[in-house]
Amino acid sequence: MVPASGSNVLAVAGDFDLAGAHQFHEARDTALANHGPVIVDLSECGFIDSTGISCVIRTFQLAGEAGRPFALVGSRMRMKVLELVGLPDLVPFYDTRAEALQAIGARP
Repeated sequence: MVPASGSNVLAVAGDFDLAGAHQFHEARDTALANHGPVIVDLSECGFIDSTGISCVIRTFQLAGEAGRPFALVGSRMRMKVLELVGLPDLVPFYDTRAEALQAIGARP
């Protein structure tokens, strides 16, 4: 997970499960310490389990508590599990990072 320049983008590649949760928490804490919106980009995530879902939800909550815009990015086909748990109903969800950045007013 590497923050992209110009915004606080947490890009997850591969599996998002217990094994990657610690690294995600560290990147999330860094992103939340900065100013601006927070974006979790799951476009390259092939698998997400309940730990990964919990990380996304908690990041959304923490961003909200800090008064920071938040967006979730990921292909609708890959994000089916998130749709099943209703996450896109709670969290702003976009198909591409560019759409998310434009919607929340961040610079790429």
